[in-house]
Amino acid sequence: SVQVDESDIDLYLEDLRQKGGTEYLLAEIFIAAPRPQDLPVAKATVDDLLQQLVRGGQFPTLARQYSQAPTAGAGGDMGWLEADQLDPRIAQAVSALPIGQVTRPVEVDDGYYILALRDRRHFGAEGQEETVYDIRRLYIGFNPRAANATKVAALRKMQAAEKALGSCSDVEPVAARFGAQANDMGEVRLAALPGPLQPFIEALQPGQKTEVLPLTDGVLVMMLCDKRVNTLGLPDREQVRETLLNRRLGQEARRYLRDLRQNAMIETLVQG
Repeated sequence: SVQVDESDIDLYLEDLRQKGGTEYLLAEIFIAAPRPQDLPVAKATVDDLLQQLVRGGQFPTLARQYSQAPTAGAGGDMGWLEADQLDPRIAQAVSALPIGQVTRPVEVDDGYYILALRDRRHFGAEGQEETVYDIRRLYIGFNPRAANATKVAALRKMQAAEKALGSCSDVEPVAARFGAQANDMGEVRLAALPGPLQPFIEALQPGQKTEVLPLTDGVLVMMLCDKRVNTLGLPDREQVRETLLNRRLGQEARRYLRDLRQNAMIETLVQG
């Protein structure tokens, strides 16, 4: 029964032309608490899941195993959503969240959410605005099973290299001086970078560099040489149709599950 007609697409595109906006590519884990007395157990569950994520757990895997949202089978994937389509408490939690990061547990009326921000896109009068980052990097590698002394030596060498790095033109000579690998990553979208690195790059202004970043197989410093905004135009009609259809399906699924939980609670009360 969920349909998207041509007038819905026209309205969506006109709205983008008139006011622009921001959309978030989100994934969710939802733990239900249909009764107030269920909230402590739900909170304990999401706190444990958050710790699993901190220890390296994969968000899609945990969503499939634990989430009680209709998106669980898709690893929590919610698709692209605007802020006004989200619960205000969720919208606030993701508005300033760096790409690739997850929120703290967000309490809503019937449970708790953990949200992962996979990407963010902005629309202006001319269409989607995409920021690209021109990045250089220095890297010193080692075997993950190497002795601790080897890792410490690499770290200290990279710390010295980082201090000598003043601009992007220094990357090659500094790499040669300290025995590091230099790499011109070119212009990349933030979402194309590994998730753990995205917040470090997003926080930089041109000419700034990250701190020394420890990896499992080496140490890394990245410098942002430039960033610019490209205008990609408005999405085509089929993209809009798919976006609107996914949103409406998600809304219907959530409404259905909420009704099921409410009915189940009423039946329990009557039986008691």
